[in-house]
Amino acid sequence: MNHATNPESKDYMNFSVGDQPIVDTAFLAQAILRAPQTLWYELDDNVKQNVINALKATRSGKPYFSNWLLFSAIIETALYKLGEKDWDSMRIDYALNQFEQWNVGDGLYSDGRSFHADYYNSYVIHPMLLDIVETIGHTYSDWSDKSEKIRTRAVQYARIQERMISPEGAFPSIGRSLAYRFGAFHHLANQNCDVNCRLS
Repeated sequence: MNHATNPESKDYMNFSVGDQPIVDTAFLAQAILRAPQTLWYELDDNVKQNVINALKATRSGKPYFSNWLLFSAIIETALYKLGEKDWDSMRIDYALNQFEQWNVGDGLYSDGRSFHADYYNSYVIHPMLLDIVETIGHTYSDWSDKSEKIRTRAVQYARIQERMISPEGAFPSIGRSLAYRFGAFHHLANQNCDVNCRLS
């Protein structure tokens, strides 16, 4: 983490030039939300400040009108979780409200104005929506109202995914981004972990 976020390091990541840093940093932010002990609490103070600066640097970019809205939202959610006072609630609010409009029923969201039959509901949409509302859903009453809907849809989508696995254990290749199709199990793994963790 130190080398990736230290501007003086030769391994410093790009957090502000072009569009891709919004994506890359969003997954870093999501990892911090999920594993704060290792990825945040154990860091030195100067590294923590570098991480915060890196997350904020992504604000120079503009997310596309698609699942990318969640990338910006989860970065701001991480800033909230890390105790930053100037986290941007508007980026979160916009993403949550837009995905309410993109709900197409049966646990599925469209990715932008058009529905795509692919696994972005599992790669990004459900996992990030859940992490956002679990972390920060209590902050405003309308976010709290959306939280239960988001959880209910997530359970339904996990049911759909589980039923798509054949008796032989095969999983269909559908839609965009087949190069990283094993990410299709991201959401289903979350749901199974959630149930098992509650039982243990």
